[in-house]
Amino acid sequence: MITHNHYSSAICWTQLSSFDERNFMESLLTQPIVRPTPPPPPSVPGSEAPDRPVKSVPRRQVLHQVLCVAQYHSHAKEIIYEDKPVKKFSEKSGDQELEGEMVVLHLGRYCVQNPDISFIIFKQHQCVQGERPSKRQLESEYRRFPIADTQISPRAERMVIPPGVLQKAVVKVALYDPPRPGYQNHITGVDEKMIDMDAPYLFLYHHRAALRKLSEERSDPMTEHVLGLLEFIDSDWGAEYREADNQFDSGIVTNKHIDKLFCPNNIVIEKSKETVRAYVIATWPHRPRETFLWIPCWSWIYNGINLQRDHTVLQLPLPLPDSSTIADMPIRPISKTDNTIIEELRMRGKMFWAMKERYFGCYSGFDIEKTKNHQHTRVVIDIQTYSRMHPREHARDTSPRRGDASRIGQWPVSIPWEDDLDDLTVILLPTVVYGFWLQEKRWLQLDVGGIHPIEWNKRAFDRLVLDSKTKELITALVQVRIATGRVEDIIEGKGNGLMILLHGGPGTGKTLTAESVAEIAEKPLYRVTCGDVGTKVADVERYLQTVLYLGKTWNCVLLLDEADVFLEERGIADLERNSLVSVFLRILEYYDGILIMTSNRVGIFDEAFKSRIQVSLHYEDLSKSSRRTIWNNFIVMLEEAGADVNVSELESHLDDLASEELNGRQIRNAMTTARQLAVYRKERLDWEHLDQVLKTARDFNRYLKTVQGHTDKQWAREQRLR
Repeated sequence: MITHNHYSSAICWTQLSSFDERNFMESLLTQPIVRPTPPPPPSVPGSEAPDRPVKSVPRRQVLHQVLCVAQYHSHAKEIIYEDKPVKKFSEKSGDQELEGEMVVLHLGRYCVQNPDISFIIFKQHQCVQGERPSKRQLESEYRRFPIADTQISPRAERMVIPPGVLQKAVVKVALYDPPRPGYQNHITGVDEKMIDMDAPYLFLYHHRAALRKLSEERSDPMTEHVLGLLEFIDSDWGAEYREADNQFDSGIVTNKHIDKLFCPNNIVIEKSKETVRAYVIATWPHRPRETFLWIPCWSWIYNGINLQRDHTVLQLPLPLPDSSTIADMPIRPISKTDNTIIEELRMRGKMFWAMKERYFGCYSGFDIEKTKNHQHTRVVIDIQTYSRMHPREHARDTSPRRGDASRIGQWPVSIPWEDDLDDLTVILLPTVVYGFWLQEKRWLQLDVGGIHPIEWNKRAFDRLVLDSKTKELITALVQVRIATGRVEDIIEGKGNGLMILLHGGPGTGKTLTAESVAEIAEKPLYRVTCGDVGTKVADVERYLQTVLYLGKTWNCVLLLDEADVFLEERGIADLERNSLVSVFLRILEYYDGILIMTSNRVGIFDEAFKSRIQVSLHYEDLSKSSRRTIWNNFIVMLEEAGADVNVSELESHLDDLASEELNGRQIRNAMTTARQLAVYRKERLDWEHLDQVLKTARDFNRYLKTVQGHTDKQWAREQRLR
């Protein structure tokens, strides 16, 4: 027998055993439920009044939701009752089943038929305890949206606010998107138009003050709805909320209230051994296990064009020690964080934003991969170029996640690169950036805090042992080229580069000249050797195109050191070498930057290169006076660096040192070896150490001359190399 209650859409049933339950339920859902009209009240003489709408008083409704995972039970997996369910024996399943009398078939229809309901409280009941999801299922599902550990809410209570006056009030004061039906919602008829939240109602905890203020500022029907909600909060949850407030005000937190500490759209600080980072909370904290609290967050990521959200999940280990100090937690709100940490984040963020276009600087410290402990390593920060060269690295989904509560509020979805950033946005910028390591010619992940400006060595060019007029010519060519940006040619796109050839014997200062030019011009020095380029034609062309592109993009001084293999004269026999030289010629023809080539075998140059080189400078072998100057420069540099060196004694032997027929590189090696010998002996560097090193060098050179029958200089002249 089925009866209809006069004032609800609930259906009472006591006997269903003789019915086909599935067909019966489907027929009810497909037919409108007609609400019976109550009989009119008896009329009292003289009490007649004109017809007017009856004002409904907003109320809360308590419903009971039964969840069951037992396949053998006779009822559905989820049922809603108006009355409190009790255990009853079912002949069909042969088991005790949790049932009520008045079933709510569809929540949406129920709300429409009861417009006076302001909000609904669901008391949740588990008919039988189901199996917990596997660890693998939890991890895979949470990548998209957090799922519950069981089918019941943590406090076995939920609240649904249907569309209406109260929902408008809640949305009006919301600092972030109110909770909507989630991944595992077991209430039939709940849709995205409704607000749906679990107890202890974290949204209401963070908004109760705003709701109270709204109720005081208005005197319309919305006020009645808001006051009804506040009355429920105070009566059922007021004591717990006040306990949490008292803890937070005292700077402590317990496991019971840890969830209330984190609010969507607020900033949290994560502090680890390696670094400190700031994030915006994306949605409500969640406990898939009792061993940790999941906090979905996002921070900014930069792709060279704009800032976008980069989503992640922070894990706070649980349980916490009793009455933990919030400021000591590895994850804490920004309001509970020391100002020195916030200032550190702000300075680091400003440094990152200063590098958003392109930045040439130094890096000190370990890179993220821990490949090396760098000391003043020169790097180029160019996020846009890195993104262009590695498109997959930035091809990530930055759209808001399902259940993301931070879709409304103060935070935009993206920020264009040309915008100025406020202090809060700055601290959310990335802590890691890709930088190009010029020495090793590869990209590294670098800590933004380890990047600092370059201290240019302007004196390097002054100490270069080179004719003053030659120095002036080199400086003029480079500085004017950088200032004007081009060297005009009658054919567009052709011949706009500055190409300089430095040729001469080893150790005469060719490479040092290029390095010194980069210092005075304050530009990156991109050094390329034959070993970097390779020998296969296809590889050479591809590599050189990349190098020349980076050289032009970063306005580098490009050094092609020991370029003999590419400049060698073509012949009939070796077609592969001919192709290699032709590729190099073609690429150089249209290069639009500064290129310095060095060679100690200019006698084998292909004739075609002569017309493409704007300036060719010859470096003579070092004279005795030049060697004396170089030795003196090294002694002064050691003294300035604070090395333990007997300067006066070494200076007294400068003539002896200059008499040694060594080139610049050999002089540097001798000085370095002597210093290491002195350090090993724990002695002060003096003439004795240098004399021992030079004697060893003399013995070696004498042996080579005996074996080969000539010196390097004699052999190069005989071979017409220089």
